[in-house]
Amino acid sequence: MKTQFLIEEISEKGLELDEDLEKSWFKDLLFEQHLLEGSRFHVSLTLKKSSRAVLLSGRFTGNLNFVCSRCAEPSDIQLQQDFARVFLPAGAHDISMDMDIDMDDLDLDGSEYRGHAIDIQPVLVDEFVMMLPTYPLCSPDCKGLCPVCGQNLNLGECGCDREAEIHNSLKVKLNLV
Repeated sequence: MKTQFLIEEISEKGLELDEDLEKSWFKDLLFEQHLLEGSRFHVSLTLKKSSRAVLLSGRFTGNLNFVCSRCAEPSDIQLQQDFARVFLPAGAHDISMDMDIDMDDLDLDGSEYRGHAIDIQPVLVDEFVMMLPTYPLCSPDCKGLCPVCGQNLNLGECGCDREAEIHNSLKVKLNLV
C-alpha cells in the first residue's frame, strides 16, 4: 500500500484510496492473543489539500480473530476505527489559517511534514493499533476458566470450591501457612 505522497499529487478535489490490507502489513502490529489467520482488514482514505495543509481522513474496518482473554477459546469481532489527521509544514502552528474547512466538527490531531511529501504510515500504524482490543473477550459476560481445575465456566460449572482455593492461595502468598 502506498503511504508516501508528494504534496503536488494531491489536488484540491482530493485523493482517495480504498484497499484491503495485506497480512504482511498488519501481522507485526497484532498482540499475542490476536490471530493472523482469519483476520482481515480494509482501509479507506481521503487526502485533501488546502493551502499548505493536508487533511487525512480514513476508516479501518475488519474482522479480528483472537483467543479470548478469559476463557482461552478462539473467537472473532468486527472492528471499525475512524480517524483524521492534519499535516502541516514543519514549524506551522495555526491550523485554522492554513485550511479552508470547517474545523468545529472535527477532532483532529496534527502532524508535520518536511519538504514536498507526506508519509502517512506512522498515522496508519497508530490508528490501527488503537483500534485493536488489548484484552478481547468472546462475549462481555464471559465467565472465564476455573482457577482450580481450568474448566471453561461458559460450558458449565465444575464443582470446585473456588472460594476455599482463593483463601488458601492468599494464606500461602502472605506466608500464613
